[in-house]
Amino acid sequence: MLIALVVMLAVAGIVFYFAPDNIKEQGLAYISGIPFLPAEVKKAAEDIFATPEYKRGKLLQELETNLGTIQKTVEENVSAPTQAVKAIERTKEIVEEITKLNDDPTFIKQITNAVTEKLVDSGKACPTTGN
Repeated sequence: MLIALVVMLAVAGIVFYFAPDNIKEQGLAYISGIPFLPAEVKKAAEDIFATPEYKRGKLLQELETNLGTIQKTVEENVSAPTQAVKAIERTKEIVEEITKLNDDPTFIKQITNAVTEKLVDSGKACPTTGN
């Protein structure tokens, strides 16, 4: 019984590993939203299945949160925080720009998708050797 469960989990993991990126991101979001799942399991799933874009997005989100905390602390504890606040606001703008770039498909990905579509549409994606 336990062996069957392990085999089923392994098969599901392999299928999930080769799934398209958007499905992986949806699955990781679902897994991270489960409250009773241990943090170690969530972290392991993220390490194995997360795409680079997803990982960058998570890091940018954490950076943005930390910048907000720093700005609040500076505004509360410094008598003239204008330069520090300006630097923090500019850093937030940079994070927003990077986030936008992270969400845009790359040039190579656009080319790959276009070539794949043309091959599939033409019916020559998997040519046969015999005529």
